[in-house]
Amino acid sequence: MPFLTTPDGARLHYRVQGNQRSLEPTLLFVHGWCSNLEHWRLQARRFARTHRILRVDRRGMGRSTTPGTGHSAKQHAADIAAVAEAAGAGQAVAIGHAGGGASTLELARSYPSLVQAAVLIDTGLYPQPDMTGQSGGF
Repeated sequence: MPFLTTPDGARLHYRVQGNQRSLEPTLLFVHGWCSNLEHWRLQARRFARTHRILRVDRRGMGRSTTPGTGHSAKQHAADIAAVAEAAGAGQAVAIGHAGGGASTLELARSYPSLVQAAVLIDTGLYPQPDMTGQSGGF
């Protein structure tokens, strides 16, 4: 069971599996709030023959610990980028679910050399648009 310890003391659990020689981009799965990397086990199993798979327990969730701070999309993105680098993920397709979507977007924004593409599943984008028309737009 691999772990990476961040400079502020979070101990991040992650799992690498699949085709390590694949020329396809790594599939980097980011779970939502109150979840863990097992959320993606069926997807990992399905794509393991054709892709390298990286799943991470975000800080304070699953088997990852937290120092009690750093629970922002920016810090989660930094954590995920550090794990991806340690795991030798190369360019990845980052796939974020629900509350992990904000971290996935921040990962794509802050680490463009890591994220080749981002996929969001059941993720809300904020701020939400004013659909009443009173603000004159979004």
